[in-house]
Amino acid sequence: MRAGPVSAAALRVLAAADQHTPFPHAHCDEAEYAAFPDALAIRPAVQRQRRNHQRRFVRLWPDLGLWFSLPLDTRVAQHAQTAKRSLHTVPATRAAAISTTSA
Repeated sequence: MRAGPVSAAALRVLAAADQHTPFPHAHCDEAEYAAFPDALAIRPAVQRQRRNHQRRFVRLWPDLGLWFSLPLDTRVAQHAQTAKRSLHTVPATRAAAISTTSA
């Protein structure tokens, strides 16, 4: 088990798994999800980005059961095609650009 904050939705899933009930294929509401990144020790811009990603995912995949029914490699490939540049990758991208131009 990982340490640190866990969303209420994740805790419900763990409780359901312990009771051997079917996985609840439903998105948590926006307010419930927003409480999760807001509780993390990350910059407000990254918190906002995570909330935006959640809204986008719900818009693209309103039927979570359908998303889970796809093979993992399909889900990862679809994510890679639609993913936008992350705030986490900006410094790494800039560092890579600087290192290639100064060589």
